[in-house]
Amino acid sequence: IPSSPTLYVDQSISSSGNGTSWATALKTLDEALFIAHNCSGVNTINVAAGTYRPTKKPYASGVEITTSDARDITFHLANGVAMYGGFPNGGGTRNIAANPSILSGDFNADDVVTGSGSTLSITGNGENAYHVVLSVSDAATTILDGFTVSGGNANSGLNSSILVEAYSILRNGGGGMSNVSSSPSITNTTFTGNSASVFGGGMSNNSSSSPSITNTTF
Repeated sequence: IPSSPTLYVDQSISSSGNGTSWATALKTLDEALFIAHNCSGVNTINVAAGTYRPTKKPYASGVEITTSDARDITFHLANGVAMYGGFPNGGGTRNIAANPSILSGDFNADDVVTGSGSTLSITGNGENAYHVVLSVSDAATTILDGFTVSGGNANSGLNSSILVEAYSILRNGGGGMSNVSSSPSITNTTFTGNSASVFGGGMSNNSSSSPSITNTTF
């Protein structure tokens, strides 16, 4: 249990500290989310510039679930926790444009995006995460603010799904972000280079989800 309600993440450091300050930051966002899913006192995660790729599957009561598909790996948001990107490496004044915090489902870092509209093409994404960000049963106090979300590829079949918090999460929608029975607050965020085989390349909203989306680009 951390001594502070705020955790700090900075991928530029050599190794993780306890996460309670920029000087002792965690190196990966997955470490911070694991703590947040297990420690109710955590309410904020501040993330420095860099590209962060998930390494964990969704959680059930704080424990990573087991599935047969490696692409179920995702950033599973913790209810009531606000995540803010855009901080400089080492800490300092938040500036989203100058310090991009990128959440990427492109595990091999080899996506090629060309064209736009009817000519849009994304290749090299066969290994990508089905959902870069997953939000299940979250309230408006669950915040995603100041990130670029890219590299999600929800391209599975019609009936392919996993069970998270008693809800079926379809693998064919919500490449960038999948909201299921969830109404998080999303601000100052860009969804780009994501895809889906059925619906919601950038974002899908299922099971009465109603997120608040402000100053956000798809």
